[in-house]
Amino acid sequence: MVKLEHIKENIRDAKEIAEKLNFPIILDGGSLLGAYRDKGVIKGDEDDVDFAVPYEVAEFKMLQIIKEFEERGFELFRLRPTVMTFKRNETKIDLLFYKWSEDWGCNYLTLYHDKKPFALIVPAGYWLDLSEIEFLGIKLKCPKEIERYLEWRFGDWRTPVLRPNFGFQSYLENDYNKELTQCL
Repeated sequence: MVKLEHIKENIRDAKEIAEKLNFPIILDGGSLLGAYRDKGVIKGDEDDVDFAVPYEVAEFKMLQIIKEFEERGFELFRLRPTVMTFKRNETKIDLLFYKWSEDWGCNYLTLYHDKKPFALIVPAGYWLDLSEIEFLGIKLKCPKEIERYLEWRFGDWRTPVLRPNFGFQSYLENDYNKELTQCL
């Protein structure tokens, strides 16, 4: 059973590491949805917290990030060019790296859905115009236009959908995704 205190501790440590190493983290995915809609962790999504992070951070600070997380008792669980996952106390922190593209705005390539790569294309304005949200008593950066972002990301974000029925809605099958995935 995942304990809420473990999730909070992981979030606090991730935020402190980002501040120490001077890089931004943006609450994203189911974590952002839970913070906004449910004012907490979404049922069925208690095992990880998602943060969007600029790709340049991975290029220039990867070893420092790994060292800082390991010094705080995290285990490096997953390391790919687009995601770093750290695990501690039955919960994970996902750092999802996004790139800026002149043609596409912000995007990150990630691996989900039967390990097939797809690109999540984030309109640049969402991650350039930020606000703050409280998640489990901790203030974190998030898109300023949060409801528009959640609608873009999840479709009907107001209706809870439990795993394994969760899907990434409209952008999985669109032509932009197919073309961008081939380019990356």
